[in-house]
Amino acid sequence: MENSVWRLLLKSGVNGQGVILEGKPIDIKNFEFSEVDAVILNLLTETDIDVLNSVRPFCSLVKQKGQICIVFGNKYSYLKLKRHRSLFFKQIFFLGVIKRILLINGFRSFKVYFLRPRGQEVFDIADGIKIKSQNADFKEKILNSVLFQWAQPAYVLIADKGIDISRSFLDEFNEVNGLKGNFKCLMGHPNTLLLIFEDKIARFPLDRLSEARCRLNNSIIKRLAYSSIAGLVPKSIKSGRFNGQKYFLESRINGKAFDEPRAYMNSLLFKAAGFITKFHKNNANEIIIDNNNYKKLFGRGFKIIGRYLKDNELRLLNKINNYIKENAIGKKIKTVMLHGDFKIENVLFETNSHEIQGVIDWDLSEFNGLPFLDIFYLLIYKDNLFSAKPIMQIFRERFLFGQFNDEEEQIISAYFAEVGINKDWLEILLIMCWVHHISKRYAQQLRSSAAGFKQENITGVMNKIFERINIYV
Repeated sequence: MENSVWRLLLKSGVNGQGVILEGKPIDIKNFEFSEVDAVILNLLTETDIDVLNSVRPFCSLVKQKGQICIVFGNKYSYLKLKRHRSLFFKQIFFLGVIKRILLINGFRSFKVYFLRPRGQEVFDIADGIKIKSQNADFKEKILNSVLFQWAQPAYVLIADKGIDISRSFLDEFNEVNGLKGNFKCLMGHPNTLLLIFEDKIARFPLDRLSEARCRLNNSIIKRLAYSSIAGLVPKSIKSGRFNGQKYFLESRINGKAFDEPRAYMNSLLFKAAGFITKFHKNNANEIIIDNNNYKKLFGRGFKIIGRYLKDNELRLLNKINNYIKENAIGKKIKTVMLHGDFKIENVLFETNSHEIQGVIDWDLSEFNGLPFLDIFYLLIYKDNLFSAKPIMQIFRERFLFGQFNDEEEQIISAYFAEVGINKDWLEILLIMCWVHHISKRYAQQLRSSAAGFKQENITGVMNKIFERINIYV
């Protein structure tokens, strides 16, 4: 997670200095400042740090009423006891040891946030727990019945030099906006902190791309408030800036998101597919592909990907683009209101009846988008949920060549028939699913020019696409 996340857990308005310790103790004399409101020490890096000698010098930097934030892996986590290898860090510490170091150095009150794993790559922040007792770790465990809490994979420990822990940015935000009760924090893609309350959700985008997507989501749900699915979409409440941080506040829809395999997943899949099929049928708009709308519907994604390819890669991409253009110009197709991220996790179901209660996360939506893409995401992410294979591996091995199982074939056929699209479009739309996936979701990876990413998700896929379309060229 970015250090900007941890700043939101500190008291509001601090001039926090983020420090990532990497490899060796940092000489405090080399710092250009002598005193700060807050220090952030992120120990989740894979490094060999002498924590005793590295943490102590930074304590002296913090003002009398300042705070320190330390993020670290837990030496006695339940994952460690189960011999699970951490994906984030190899050096681990005991919460009590870190806290005692801070006590010795003048910190008097503490608050702990648990970092709990979600999937294989993301930690979520659980509710914060205040620690009032300064010395009796065992007593704290017994009084609060938190034996399991002390076995979490990782922690964010906020320490304050005051008697009582200062109110954080999030505490003040919640009070000003009338947000009461328990909440949990999730890290949303690409880089957005979500505060989830019983009836509301607050989004805090932490970079420009995230802010753009939050703004689009807010705009879309405002327009859908007047549509046939208004009752199934969150309602925008307000947006703005709080102490310099952009935020978006919306209503929360009751319902359960299924992000783990279930025996009844096919039933959920058919209900979700039926919903999006009906939705697209009701808002479909038939057009004839000409050069102008080809650029908008097809060419834009190719152009984004092409910016980051080498000459030989770009030639292959252009060949695929030309093949699609030759087979699309002059033909009829229907554009639809595209969700853009229609995986089963973004569909909320009633817990017992499994009826659809809502659809969330509209930040990749398009009002006049290509058809079928939402069905593609629904099916391929379901496969990913059960097989744990990377999305592009599933695409290369199965979806690109139309190797669907009976349930998938039934859903796809029903979609084309009900929306009124010739199934001859399937091959082209499958290729465009890849173009959409890379150009919309992986802008940062494209810019980084990571060889492994390109080989796995671009070059390798293009070779397979060319292998297929070459049959018809």
